[in-house]
Amino acid sequence: MSKEATALHYALHQDAVCAVIISKDKVVKRIYTSSRFPFIDVRIGTRLPSTSLAARLASGRQSDWDDVSSGVWLNVEPGGRHQSLQEQAYRLHGGWLMTLLIHPGDEDEDGIPNAFDVWENPSFPSAKRRRK
Repeated sequence: MSKEATALHYALHQDAVCAVIISKDKVVKRIYTSSRFPFIDVRIGTRLPSTSLAARLASGRQSDWDDVSSGVWLNVEPGGRHQSLQEQAYRLHGGWLMTLLIHPGDEDEDGIPNAFDVWENPSFPSAKRRRK
């Protein structure tokens, strides 16, 4: 199984609110997100944000986890209070780079998701994903 396939599986099936960005030569090629991940402001075909850890990664193979402002990757209101994201970048071969973003999501201070939020705002599968 390839590293990208593993990352895709992680993003789609992990409980963490996360996203995986695949880029080549600092240009975004693919974005995989969990269903609960907020809107990513970066588009496929654009350059990585210059202030992102991924864009600043030197010639090393991978970075450590780092707190980054959510405004680097997400569309947020200027001047508002925003949670930070956890970012880690992993260099692949041939100019390819994989970036993992973890969003704190709807967790309380103890790291446990708020069950009331889940029940207040339920999500149901679209009509085409329902069993017939």
